[in-house]
Amino acid sequence: MSRTTLLLLFVLLPVSAFGCFGPKLYIATGDSYRQQAFYALVSIYIKEKTGTDSVLVARGEADPGALIAASRADLEIVDGNEPAAGRILFRKAGLPFLLSGSRPLEDLQFSLIPRALDRLCRQLTVAQFDRLVARIAQGEAPMAVAREFLRQQDWL
Repeated sequence: MSRTTLLLLFVLLPVSAFGCFGPKLYIATGDSYRQQAFYALVSIYIKEKTGTDSVLVARGEADPGALIAASRADLEIVDGNEPAAGRILFRKAGLPFLLSGSRPLEDLQFSLIPRALDRLCRQLTVAQFDRLVARIAQGEAPMAVAREFLRQQDWL
């Protein structure tokens, strides 16, 4: 009897661990320091406030908005002119803006994300963001700089 129980435990325990992963948000970005800093801020803030993990999708040579239109990204960081595809979810003068596909706005599992990003948009200033970009341009890791900043501001 104990061998059967032990065997079932070893067989079923690893299978139950596969169900522990939550939804992932795919965020496309370019490779500029400004976009790296913005991705780090947004991904850490979303993770801490909503529990949703973010996955970086490199835009490469694609036009801004193209990855959302092709359903390869849920959000896209754009620094410059507004593209035709996607709805703007985060916009503040002097900062990159964030385009959204349909999933973050319509899918129930992402319902907290627009509110969290709205709050980040209201709190973050251009001067704060420029200081983060300067640190990243000097060689510091974007995720470490962003996490330290968010903790110092008591936003996490």
